[in-house]
Amino acid sequence: MRSRRRHTLLLGLAMALGPARALAERGAFTLEGGGAVRLGSLGPSVGAGDAVMGTLGGAELTVRYGLSNRLELQAGGFWDAPARFAQPRVTVSTPSGDVSGALTQDVSRWGAAVGVRYAVAGLVWRIPVGFELGWAHTRATNRDLLDTSDPRAPVSRLSLADGGSDELLLAPFAGLEWLATDHLRFSIVPRLELLVGATSGSTLGVVVPLTVGWSWYWFPGGD
Repeated sequence: MRSRRRHTLLLGLAMALGPARALAERGAFTLEGGGAVRLGSLGPSVGAGDAVMGTLGGAELTVRYGLSNRLELQAGGFWDAPARFAQPRVTVSTPSGDVSGALTQDVSRWGAAVGVRYAVAGLVWRIPVGFELGWAHTRATNRDLLDTSDPRAPVSRLSLADGGSDELLLAPFAGLEWLATDHLRFSIVPRLELLVGATSGSTLGVVVPLTVGWSWYWFPGGD
């Protein structure tokens, strides 16, 4: 008798704490947003020089629609706040000849992508994988080529206009998602970003977003 009561209590807790619709993604719209950090290589946005590693931080927003219990289509956008980068050895060609120095610049990014997402395993804790295709714009402002022969007092050798570039974005992803309730979910789904046709010097990066989502079920029998 005591064992039966214990099993009944555990079953009640599972029903109260676990999503009743862990599988019911078909016909659901999900709005998801949060913060993200990007780690990647960044080359000079002008001239020739070595790439440096750096990070950018920002936010992203995504809308998903469930075609089935596992398969979703998604579309979204992202924005990375400006961050200061410095390339120590850069050569820029000018009408008067080549000028070399350390290039400093404030780099920001924004863009949009569409993709497909599939939950390969799990009910409450799930493993989503997928692929995104989109567009990314990289903006470089406050660009200056400095003479750093005296590191304590760098001197500007060439002030450069702001610039930007547009690239094709390819991004496979995989991560972990927790369905906290019927509607509320939390996820961390890192993606690998490859920029095709990049002229900004940024060609490859890893993005780690931490997001929260809310779902509406718009199919017969849904909420």
